[in-house]
Amino acid sequence: MENSIQRMLVIPLLNAVLFPDTSLPLLISNKEMIAEILRAEREEDYIAVALTLPNMETQDLVSCNTVTLARPKTLEMREDGSLYVLMQGEKKGELILSLQIKPCIFCSIRILEYASPVQEIWRHQKEVVEIGRALKNWLEEKVFDASHRQAIWQEMVSPQHILHFGALFMIEDIRVKQMILESLNYFEEINLILSVIQRSETNPEHYYFDRNRASNIIEFYDMERKTGTVQ
Repeated sequence: MENSIQRMLVIPLLNAVLFPDTSLPLLISNKEMIAEILRAEREEDYIAVALTLPNMETQDLVSCNTVTLARPKTLEMREDGSLYVLMQGEKKGELILSLQIKPCIFCSIRILEYASPVQEIWRHQKEVVEIGRALKNWLEEKVFDASHRQAIWQEMVSPQHILHFGALFMIEDIRVKQMILESLNYFEEINLILSVIQRSETNPEHYYFDRNRASNIIEFYDMERKTGTVQ
């Protein structure tokens, strides 16, 4: 059920935020975690992906309460036993209760729904078009291979994809990314993303490019194209 509380594995990330409607390749080496990811893939279950930040008082790493629920897709099981997996973000969730079963963390998570309907995006079509233009310019500037650009751009099948890929690629501040993830209002998301993009365009030195993450995603599209999934 969409609004039920579900228990699932949480993958903590130190420097990345996965959004719904976007994908993020990860390399997993922990055997217990790999087993749970493969089980979730077989049974079409979610895996939670959470940004982990240091507690300001204790400096311990703490997962943020708002997470992304993702479907795992195996890309490659490597000779050293590690798993190269694509996490395909679908929904937002709220961490309710964590139960650490070392070395894996399992949590009770409530699936979240947007407070505003998806039609809210179309009321701000001008702003979404501006974000899409900035994202297209970013791809042309940073991704030199035209086929790579086309493969990524083909993923922009809805305004939500444009918003969340824009946040994934073009926003540097990890806490701002998390703030966007925590929003359940499309108007807030649009304004947050647009304000960062406009500030970056005014001050090009603030413009952000995560070359490693972009390279990983491009590598995924290369692999998918070889198997015929991406045309």
